[in-house]
Amino acid sequence: MGKNIYRGSHQQVERTCDVCGQTFHNEERYPARYCSNTCHWVRRRRPVADRFWEKVERTGTCWPWRGFVPATGYGRFWYQGQNISAHCMAWILTYGDIPAGQWVLHRCDNPCCCRPEHLFLGTCMDNVSDMWEKGRGACRANANWHGPTRLMAADVRAIRA
Repeated sequence: MGKNIYRGSHQQVERTCDVCGQTFHNEERYPARYCSNTCHWVRRRRPVADRFWEKVERTGTCWPWRGFVPATGYGRFWYQGQNISAHCMAWILTYGDIPAGQWVLHRCDNPCCCRPEHLFLGTCMDNVSDMWEKGRGACRANANWHGPTRLMAADVRAIRA
């Protein structure tokens, strides 16, 4: 018998496979959802729409994405070998492909919202215009802010005086 090179106790726990419902055992520190590679790949082959919409919480107003959300606040979804924004995936599943040069924009200004009724197509310029009209631009929110500067307008006037 080989020597146990791991420190501490590694207890086996009983789990239930998400695909077939069979019980299996694995180490407590490695949570597994599937009893075998076969079940893992069966799960991965589910339709894209099923995999996507199960991660969306359908509420009365916005439908927030409950999958991976990085610091940007825009949910991400793995589709055709790339990570795309969850709201773009909601658009694709509901309305079809996004035309070239178009962006999927939010009416509700909630970056994790995937409700198709809250989404619309526009250009990059439409997106920037929408940002300014809704007062989300940094310069409009704080008139003293000028990019990487450290002094406020009042401080500059005081120094000059």
